[in-house]
Amino acid sequence: MPYLFMRRPIRTRRLSIAAVVSLLAFVTLTAAGMRSFWNWDEWDFGGYVLSVALKSGCVHAVHVSNSQSTISLRRGGHQSGDIAPEDRNFGQALTGFGAQRNILSLRAGDETIQKFDLPLWPLLLLLLIAPVRWLIAQPANAPAFPVIADAKRA
Repeated sequence: MPYLFMRRPIRTRRLSIAAVVSLLAFVTLTAAGMRSFWNWDEWDFGGYVLSVALKSGCVHAVHVSNSQSTISLRRGGHQSGDIAPEDRNFGQALTGFGAQRNILSLRAGDETIQKFDLPLWPLLLLLLIAPVRWLIAQPANAPAFPVIADAKRA
């Protein structure tokens, strides 16, 4: 098992493409995260059933389920707006982890609301794995034993 950690990965075309795509996603998500301190964005997928919001450097997801399935489904969409200066929360961008579940008893049945909050920085760290691995990897045409290869040239 220790041998697996001693081998250096090889810089393949697939790893290069993954590193470039991951780096582009990193830049895009960083720009969206910086924008989220001034403007919030929310995407609805299926109306009230699932919505994802980006606000103050955090991703907020809300899932609503109903035991009677009486939730009115509508087409999803996008909403955005400005954030007031007093509502900007820079501390939430670092420590904004959270999960909450509320059960409401209604006449039509129980409604469960699940909320999940996640700061963007763990997602940004995950997106840096492929570019860092590409930097660590040796080129595909590198000699297996560079010390011995250099000795033969001399």
